[in-house]
Amino acid sequence: DYSLSKREFETAPSVSGRVETIIWSMWRATTTPTKSNIDSYNVAAEEFEPLLAQLKSVINKVEDLEVKLENFKAPFTPGRIPVWTK
Repeated sequence: DYSLSKREFETAPSVSGRVETIIWSMWRATTTPTKSNIDSYNVAAEEFEPLLAQLKSVINKVEDLEVKLENFKAPFTPGRIPVWTK
């Protein structure tokens, strides 16, 4: 949580934070990844799977909502692609 960490509270690393740390530590390295990097990658990969499933679920719900908006002939909303009929 960025808000908590900004005020110096302990927070668990996020998936993106783990990946960013790996990238930063390996950016100009010519060696193989360290055990810490490999372990961090494995944790990030494990934590990412349920997040991806949640994201797909949210996307499906938004798409269903967009169909309902089209059916009710709702006014255009940003990001929604209109159905064009001539």
